[in-house]
Amino acid sequence: MTTLSARPPAVAGMFYPDEPDLLRRTVAHFLSSAPKPQTTPCAVVAPHAGYRFSGVTAGYAYNGLPAATEENPRRVFLVGPSHRVYLDGVSVGDYSAFATPMGDIPLDLQTIGWMLTEPDVSNSANPHAMEHSLETQLPFLLESVQHMRLIPMVYGRISHERLAQILQTYASEDDLIVVSSDLSHFHDYDTARRLDSECHDAVAKQSAEQMSECEACGRTGVAALIMLAKQRGWRSELADYRNSGDTAGDKNRVVGYASYLYFDHTEQAA
Repeated sequence: MTTLSARPPAVAGMFYPDEPDLLRRTVAHFLSSAPKPQTTPCAVVAPHAGYRFSGVTAGYAYNGLPAATEENPRRVFLVGPSHRVYLDGVSVGDYSAFATPMGDIPLDLQTIGWMLTEPDVSNSANPHAMEHSLETQLPFLLESVQHMRLIPMVYGRISHERLAQILQTYASEDDLIVVSSDLSHFHDYDTARRLDSECHDAVAKQSAEQMSECEACGRTGVAALIMLAKQRGWRSELADYRNSGDTAGDKNRVVGYASYLYFDHTEQAA
């Protein structure tokens, strides 16, 4: 029997600090700089760029997530696009955990085993090896949720309808769903804001079709979440939007970032 190993960090020291204490302080700063929502999100969309560009916006996605306990860890479905490896369907990887400078996050191997019975879900490690769309979320999850069991879902060529179906089948109402996506890429500042407003509008209208036409690298994942939210009666909210021209870049060639939060209609504000 093959013993699974932890996936090592691929972009630590590039997208975010690789020194544990500095990374923890950096993430804590982004979280404390964001307001807490009145109710607890059941799903979030967060950006995945380098922290100096998108960390502020990511803080808005994660600051409303309560810590789980070691005795009762939260199951987290982490969904992001494959940037470097061509992939049909979804890969859940071939690991026991995801390693980070702040500690390892164990995978929910039982759920992953069930998902591998699907014809378009594989355990290929290649799409995960250098992928940053999931990895950049992990320090935020460790600082906010703290105790969890992870289901890492990197997707390639797949419809948002099918991705939503997989999530509907395996993610329960008590699980957290995190979708990773940046928005428009490499336009001037004003063009980016106009293009990204179409993504905001798609989320507000709960239009998966409109989102699938947006210029967002994770549009399939966001469109799938929109479909799931409609099925489960969740409401959405734009928590924060800015682009690299607002944070750490010039305004001639920017990338857009947004945090969207999803809430159960039945949950009452505290």
